Amino acid sequence: MSQNQIAGRIAHFISAFPPFNMLSGAQQELLANKAKVRYAPVGTVLFKQHEPAGDHFYLVAQGSVRLVAQQQGVELLIDMCDEGDVFGVRPMLVRDPYIATAEVVEESIIYAFPWAVFEPWMRDVPGLALFFAAGFASGLPVVREQLEHGMQLKNPLHQAAGSIDDTRLTSPVQHRQALSCAPETTVMLAATMMRDARLDYIVVVDQQQRPLGIVTDTDLRNEIATGHFPIDTPVTEIMGQPVYCVREGMNLGELQLDMLQRNLHHLVVTTDGTNQSQMLGLITEHDLLAAEGSSAAALQQAIALARKPEHLVPVRERLNQLVRDFIQRGVNASWLGSLVSRLQDMITCRLIEIVTEQMRQEQQALPNLDFCWLMLGSGGRKEQLLPSDQDHALLFADPAVNQLAEVRQRFVLFAKRVSQGLEALGFVFCPAQMMASNPKWCLSQSEWQAQFSTWMAEPDPRAVMLTTIFFDFRSIYGAHALVAQLQDQLRDTLPKNQLYISALAKNACENPPPLSFFRQFIVEKDGAHQQRFDIKARAMMPLADAARVLWLQHGMPTAHSTTERFELLSQLEPEQAALFREAARAYEVLMRYRTTATASGQPLDPQALSKIDRQLLRSSFQPIHDLQELLQVRFQTSWLR
Repeated sequence: MSQNQIAGRIAHFISAFPPFNMLSGAQQELLANKAKVRYAPVGTVLFKQHEPAGDHFYLVAQGSVRLVAQQQGVELLIDMCDEGDVFGVRPMLVRDPYIATAEVVEESIIYAFPWAVFEPWMRDVPGLALFFAAGFASGLPVVREQLEHGMQLKNPLHQAAGSIDDTRLTSPVQHRQALSCAPETTVMLAATMMRDARLDYIVVVDQQQRPLGIVTDTDLRNEIATGHFPIDTPVTEIMGQPVYCVREGMNLGELQLDMLQRNLHHLVVTTDGTNQSQMLGLITEHDLLAAEGSSAAALQQAIALARKPEHLVPVRERLNQLVRDFIQRGVNASWLGSLVSRLQDMITCRLIEIVTEQMRQEQQALPNLDFCWLMLGSGGRKEQLLPSDQDHALLFADPAVNQLAEVRQRFVLFAKRVSQGLEALGFVFCPAQMMASNPKWCLSQSEWQAQFSTWMAEPDPRAVMLTTIFFDFRSIYGAHALVAQLQDQLRDTLPKNQLYISALAKNACENPPPLSFFRQFIVEKDGAHQQRFDIKARAMMPLADAARVLWLQHGMPTAHSTTERFELLSQLEPEQAALFREAARAYEVLMRYRTTATASGQPLDPQALSKIDRQLLRSSFQPIHDLQELLQVRFQTSWLR
């Protein structure tokens, strides 16, 4: 076969895989012509840990290569690279030796590409540098350190605001009058004008009021306060340019997209949306945050105005769409979880108030006792971005002994009506009946305390399973002091129940990492989701379970969500801070990916995933393995039967 034919086959092959699919056809052909093709039998070592970086990076065309590193005498599997995986890039980027050894574990064909040809494109090809910054191609820990960037690359920001009605996301954002100055203005005068106007910017304009650049507080700190320029320097010497401009009347979704994509804090509004026309004003990051907050405020107002359960249905639908749009635009999933939890709590509380009033009017008033409605599971952890199963319980103050049965019956009737209302909002009934409408989970204060004590004293598999749901409880309505007493009980009891904590740790380690040897996704073997990958069960829950164990061990410090728990644990255990922060970022990506990839959060088909999808998910799985090893050692789970 001629050299041209070989190069043509290589060019065709690499065009299907990132980051090469970002290159032009001519660039792909040039790289293919410069490539070296290497047949590598099993056992071939392509490079070794600590060796100086070579001149080429690699792509697996066929077979597989494992990357291993020696750390304190222990061999650590970093990654398994198969067809389409790129490796050996990190040393080129950071000018350091290899931090792992690349060993061929299946008969392979490897393409080696010269870095000297590829490197100039890092500056010229949009998205190429971000791909490597995300760490996808390195197959090394940098992947896990940059999961946030990876998700943004996998899921580019899209304008999705147009799908929401009745919110400010589709409404034009009003610009403010901009502070401006002439090009010859000195930095000292410009800073004085900014101080007097109490603004952190000033726009430099020409005589036709066309924007030339912008000076911010950051520019003053970096260029003037450091002594790089004297204070009588013209503003043109330190201004940021060119100015990014937008047209008048753009909506919130469009403006947020522009600001997020370009990492900007100020958008200059001009008559035609370019810097070649007159400046009309300016929109700041604060303006967009304030406008976005009004979306939640609109939902809050609609919740307050609801008079019947069915009035809440369109509110919940609008909230669902808001979640999807925020996720599409790359909003932090943990922050979004907190926002959605607040709004969902308000919806549930309003539903409780409506049901309570309806029952009063029907002469079925609730018992005259303090009670509170508890959210459990993902709702208790503030991670329920989209409707799923109902997980809740009811706690009421101790009545007289002879009244307990009647009191429970009345509260169960009430809970059934609330649960029916939640089902109408899209929250399906829990198949295991872990709901307040089940008499088993509609208990008095003393009964809940006794139940908790029993679970911890006799940590059999069922008790452990139940506590993974019930110990993520959170009060959203009623007498919160009742819940505080349960929390105090756990804090007092847990240190005396190390056997229970160890049993919980053992349970957290029984769900293996989602990849078999980091190659094939573990899929469901039977049932409705056969041969599909369940992100929640296979990847998110192992992280949530590990966080819960460590959170309980530390006495339940204030933290509801899994990411909050990991961040707090990183402060409590500085020696494990890197792992906990890595796990928090992984959970954030998985939660965002689950919501984005499947609108209903249902399992997905691994065969339908793109290469970059698979790389993103695989990059977020390693913390599961590391956390489970930590739990096994700390709690000696191998001794438990």
